Amino acid sequence: MANTRNIPLDIFRGLVILNMMFVDSPPDFENIYKIFVHSPWEGITIADLAFPGFVFAMGASLAFSLNRKSKKITRTKVWLKKICKRTIILFLIGILFNAFPIILNFLLYPSSNFFAFCSELLNNLRIMGVLQRLALVYFFTSLIIRFLNGKFLLTTAFFLLIISSVFTHIYSPDSPFLQENNLNIFIDLYVLGKNHILYANPLYEPEGIYGVINSTASMLLGVKSAKLIIENRYRRLIFLASGAIFLGGAWSGFDIVSKPLWSSPYVLFTTGFDIYLLVIISILYNKHQEINKIFYPILGFGKNPIFFYLATNFMIILLYGIKIQNENYLYFYIYQNTIKGFVSDAFSSSLFAFIWCLLWFPVAYYFYKKNVVIKI
Repeated sequence: MANTRNIPLDIFRGLVILNMMFVDSPPDFENIYKIFVHSPWEGITIADLAFPGFVFAMGASLAFSLNRKSKKITRTKVWLKKICKRTIILFLIGILFNAFPIILNFLLYPSSNFFAFCSELLNNLRIMGVLQRLALVYFFTSLIIRFLNGKFLLTTAFFLLIISSVFTHIYSPDSPFLQENNLNIFIDLYVLGKNHILYANPLYEPEGIYGVINSTASMLLGVKSAKLIIENRYRRLIFLASGAIFLGGAWSGFDIVSKPLWSSPYVLFTTGFDIYLLVIISILYNKHQEINKIFYPILGFGKNPIFFYLATNFMIILLYGIKIQNENYLYFYIYQNTIKGFVSDAFSSSLFAFIWCLLWFPVAYYFYKKNVVIKI
């Protein structure tokens, strides 16, 4: 293949980003099919597959990137500077993303002075988030890959899953996964503070600090999966996927399957799904060339995942920030005056999210045709 990128992985990442875009865009979360929204605490929906898929893909990208590079090892100081720079940039972009609604509201409706605005930012800004979690997981995964032998990737991943589970049970032996009191929320409240996490009622941070441990395991499993693809060891890859799902099922007898907690069984179930999906995409792409054209726009999303995640969410925040008739928000106003009530509220809300994603396809196709790749 002339292209140095792994095209099936770009397609996989594009599908993941489309899922993330869809999950974030329904205009009416109260009336939508439950399979399209995150499980409130326990279980897995289609929405719950989005973020771990991105973490898995980021790990796989690391493996392919390392495989393309020269065997000459970069000096540790230079390498660490590069890793730290990318980590900080991702984290700060995530902070800016969290601050954008507050900034937008101040710019559009400046009812308070600048000092009150600054006070609002300092006292109520959410600190963690999707990009912040990605930044930290990327940093720790890179360190592990750099300083541990590649043979120990699986061992390290399962060690992290076990450690996370053990300490969760130690913190609260009788009810380790109680939503009101668990190790995750204890750490977030102690380190971040109540005013700096996403949800107040019930109280929890879905991208909290403790979840970084198991998220790192997710990324390490992505690295391992990509290494098996590079070595054309697809049978072992299928065995890994099947084993992850089987072990996840067995583990779910001890720990709950929870996206907010990023629990150990959740990591194993989503990893198994991600591997199977990546294998299916690889087979379709490599053996059925006549249908590859349908993947072109998806490649645009897959090559620029963070750009499309940010661009679509910034646009939604902007449309929700503009108030029009009867103090209604523009995004919801458009929905109300187009397809709301078509078939049912759940169907129309889901359809609106689907259409929202389709509107970005011309942009993605343009990115593909012009080979635009925005790197962070």
